[in-house]
Amino acid sequence: MSNKNIWRYMGGKLLLCIGLVILIMGNLILSSLEESRALRVDLTKNDIYTLSEESCRVLDTLQEEIYLYVVYSPGNEDVRVRELAAEYGAYSPYVQVTMVSPEVLKTTEGLIKVDPIENGIIISDGNHEVTKVYTAEELYVENAFNGTNEFRAEAKITTTIEGIQDGAFCNVYMLTGHGETPVSELRDFRHMLDMANFQVSEFDVSATKQPLNPETDILIAVSPKADLEQSEYEAIAQFMQGGGRLLLFMDKASFNTAQGILQVYTAEMPMFEKLLAEYNIAINRDIILARDENTINLRRTSFGATPTMKDIPSSLYGEELKVVVHEAASLRFLRGGQATVTELLTADTRCFAKPLQQKIENFHFEKGDRSGGFCVGAMSEKETSCLAVITDSQCIGDTAFSIDGNYLFFDGLVHSLAPLEPPTAVSGKFIQTPRFAQSGGILSMLLIFGCLTAAPVAVVYMGMRIRSRKKRK
Repeated sequence: MSNKNIWRYMGGKLLLCIGLVILIMGNLILSSLEESRALRVDLTKNDIYTLSEESCRVLDTLQEEIYLYVVYSPGNEDVRVRELAAEYGAYSPYVQVTMVSPEVLKTTEGLIKVDPIENGIIISDGNHEVTKVYTAEELYVENAFNGTNEFRAEAKITTTIEGIQDGAFCNVYMLTGHGETPVSELRDFRHMLDMANFQVSEFDVSATKQPLNPETDILIAVSPKADLEQSEYEAIAQFMQGGGRLLLFMDKASFNTAQGILQVYTAEMPMFEKLLAEYNIAINRDIILARDENTINLRRTSFGATPTMKDIPSSLYGEELKVVVHEAASLRFLRGGQATVTELLTADTRCFAKPLQQKIENFHFEKGDRSGGFCVGAMSEKETSCLAVITDSQCIGDTAFSIDGNYLFFDGLVHSLAPLEPPTAVSGKFIQTPRFAQSGGILSMLLIFGCLTAAPVAVVYMGMRIRSRKKRK
């Protein structure tokens, strides 16, 4: 081989090596730029990795450091959460994003004072004094109306950042410890609260040292089967005296659909009754039935109640939309006191009330039964506090909550009880099959595209040069 051919051969090898080095270094540099500036193309159908306008507005007003820790176990990383968190860090210089494993999190020596989690997000202020934790399960919500799943991480992160900046969160606490209906059996109701971006958690009065805050919290009790202890009553009474908000769903009876029998609750609840009496409300020991045998669910203990809450425009419901209730008792308003009571839900004059006994065998109207209109839901305001009571809890159960009237009514009721302005509404995003498994880095994609395009062109060009030389020879 001549010296000229050797140098040509060595020159080709050298150019190839230089090209590979440039390709590798370019990929590393561009990947770094992508991570720092989130230069990606969101290829998902519902823009899962793209920040909404509402989130951008909140971030534009941010004036303090926010730490966002994405926690995941090795091999269980959630690509959706990781990519979305990177968008927050790239958009605002005040948001510091860190990927961390549970093992590393435990070595922070008390800097982040939270219970350990395996997968999820931890959001903290600059001094790590205010911290919110969301497990991986809490970042996804099943929409019971259509059976799909929603990705709610953006709503959680944005409302938490907004709460840290404003210095307060609007919290909904579900009372536990008295045989209440568990939150796991109220998926639709929980979904409604989540869609409104309330911070929802369970609350055991006897086991919690941190008292409720009247300025930020709503307490909800769903069908308690046992009474409050004296100390629990005092804690809730103190919360109400400070301007608290309380929503009670009190059952006197429920229909067991599996056994086809009416179950009557006989437990005395003097502490709950005392709370109600302080707001001039009492629950009668009766059950309301419909005269029409062609009633909802083919049982007379179900009927459509008329919403009368002033904060919800009547045009929202129309004439035919009702709130479906089951096995409800009637309310009576007490005289005296400083509370102002208004009706929320009423049964029409076609219903009648039968005294509630241990066993009811005749569901037809009899002598001694009361007829006329009845109130089954009321709200009472005293100074800055507010108490609302509904005499049925099944109206927020998964079956009944799919009814438009029920959803609209209780969505409006909870918002009217909120002590703070509603947080920024960030919609969830339905999870669809993306075009690719995850979002792609735009710079890397351009680099790869350029290489894949340039390589064939270079080969063709070299081939044409060689052929041209042979012809000249």
